[in-house]
Amino acid sequence: LLNMASDEQLGSKAMNLGLISAIQAPLQSKSTNVQNNAVQVVTMFVTDQKHRTEFRNQGGLSNLIKLLSSNHATVRRSVCWAISCLAVDAEIVDELYSLRANELLHEINNSE
Repeated sequence: LLNMASDEQLGSKAMNLGLISAIQAPLQSKSTNVQNNAVQVVTMFVTDQKHRTEFRNQGGLSNLIKLLSSNHATVRRSVCWAISCLAVDAEIVDELYSLRANELLHEINNSE
């Protein structure tokens, strides 16, 4: 999937086939490799308002926020990058705030 992101037609097809729904389970995986790759897919594919809203409505933000508590710095860094890419819509920022993402991000910033 990560390789498909650079091809606009393939990326669009993946989104139309339900990528946002499909990515929710890998975000909840116990494997840090799977988690990290899933977060990178979110960053690369969930790039417009329609898809950011769909991702938010399907609980994707909650899944990302849970990964901020990962014991693996690589996963946490990927999540931070994904959040910075998603937080361009006021609705997403409001939900991130309600999920206490700002507190978790502050803790990460102070610890690393």
